[in-house]
Amino acid sequence: MGIPVPLHCFFSHVAILVRCLVGNGGGVPKNDSGYLHGLANAGLPYMSLVYTDIVGADPPKADPARIRTMCALHERVGLLEMTNHEFLDKSYRKQRTTFADGTTVTIDLDADTFQIAPELLLPNQQ
Repeated sequence: MGIPVPLHCFFSHVAILVRCLVGNGGGVPKNDSGYLHGLANAGLPYMSLVYTDIVGADPPKADPARIRTMCALHERVGLLEMTNHEFLDKSYRKQRTTFADGTTVTIDLDADTFQIAPELLLPNQQ
């Protein structure tokens, strides 16, 4: 598999709703986090009912914090253009996307981390 680049989001972000597994899998390279790719694309979170068929493993428990984060990001930028995508290192494992309002999402696929700026305000956890 090549290096995933969010061209469909870059050119038609407001016309296509991108669903992203909250765990791993879902069309991203085998060892990558579907969650991080989902954040970079401001995608919509989902948990597959046929997870075992897709990735050959038991489904993870729903992670409410990840789902809230993806929903809050999508609420902020889901109807905005993705204006930039860039690779931040030579390994293509650190990436940043920028949206029309200036929001940036930086992901590090090796460290399994992300940063959203400005920071998201998440709904109260109950």
